Amino acid sequence: AVVPDGWTLSVWARTSRPRLAAWTPDGALLVSVPSSGRVLQFRPGGDGPPEESVLLDGLDEPHGLAFDGSTLYVAQSDQVDAYD
Repeated sequence: AVVPDGWTLSVWARTSRPRLAAWTPDGALLVSVPSSGRVLQFRPGGDGPPEESVLLDGLDEPHGLAFDGSTLYVAQSDQVDAYD
């Protein structure tokens, strides 16, 4: 990867085939994984790696993630779901 002047690059978390990410209002990072039908949640783990958990499973190729207030919108291959 090409890193712009004044920036640094480090790997914060690893997962297989991530696509899009969105920060939650409470500071977790959500990552869509279309190939597994999941949305993963990463919570900062202090000085160590973030804690990973499955937030949503059984989705149809989830891609886009967005928040409006506390409502999470997840774009799948044929619909957009809203989670409150």
